[in-house]
Order: sequence, then C-alpha cells, then structure tokens
Amino acid sequence: EDEDEGPLHTAISRDLSGLNYRGQGLAIPSEKIKDKLFKCLELTSAMKPTTEPQESSALIEQYGKIAVEFGEVLKEIHNEMIKVGADGQTAEWRKVEAFSRQYSFCINLERNVSLLWNHLLKLDALEDMTNSEARRRCKPEEGVRYCDMLKADLA
Repeated sequence: EDEDEGPLHTAISRDLSGLNYRGQGLAIPSEKIKDKLFKCLELTSAMKPTTEPQESSALIEQYGKIAVEFGEVLKEIHNEMIKVGADGQTAEWRKVEAFSRQYSFCINLERNVSLLWNHLLKLDALEDMTNSEARRRCKPEEGVRYCDMLKADLA
C-alpha cells in the first residue's frame, strides 16, 4: 500500500478546503494554516483593479502586506512539513506548499503589472512629456524598472 493512499490520506482528503490546485481538491491538514491561507486569499480578493492612477507607494504597501502574510504562511507550512517528515501527509503538504508558493508568485506578478499599468495611466494623462514637471510626475526610468521586474518574474 502506497503511503499516500493509506487510511490517514483518505480521511484528510475528505476534509477538503474548498480550494483547487491544478484540478484537484486541496486538503489542508492544519486548521491554523488553513485559516491563515484563507486570510491571505481574502486580502488578495480585496485588491480591486482600477482605471485611475494611484500612488505607487500605496500599491506597494497593499501588496507588501499580502506578501508578508504569504511569507508567514509558507514558513509555517515548511515547519509543518519538517515536523511530519516522511511519516505523515506528505502529499497533502506538498500540494498546500505548491499552491501557496504559486499563488504568492502570481500576486507578486500582479503587483508588478499593476505598478506598470499605474505608470502608463500617469503617462497617458500627460499632455507634454518634455517639460520638467511631466518628467517629475512620470519618470521614464521608473517604467523601465517595472518592465525589468516583470521580465525577471517571467524569466
């Protein structure tokens, strides 16, 4: 009998979190981690796209809070994975870790796209990019930096 298909695996698999990862239900073996993961998901769903320019610092702060929460969740997941070792629900923990890591990566990517989009909205609102006031409000090198961040994310 495969260790991932034992009675413990069956009992845990029945208690699915309501989340899916790559077409399969996601069982989260720890209620504490499940609660923290759902908190992260609530924070991300609270982020609303806008067609109006925002302050970059506000976007960075909002996404920074989410990144910190995901970092804490991943740290706790790794601690639990070490605790269980090879004897416990390793398949479930690997899926939870992969789900959290991938979701965190996507949120980081979303942040960088939002920063670039926000920059382009500011640029679009300018009449003349050649004067010093326009260059102060919308720095071209900032847009290049956002593009570089996206390139690094996608590489």
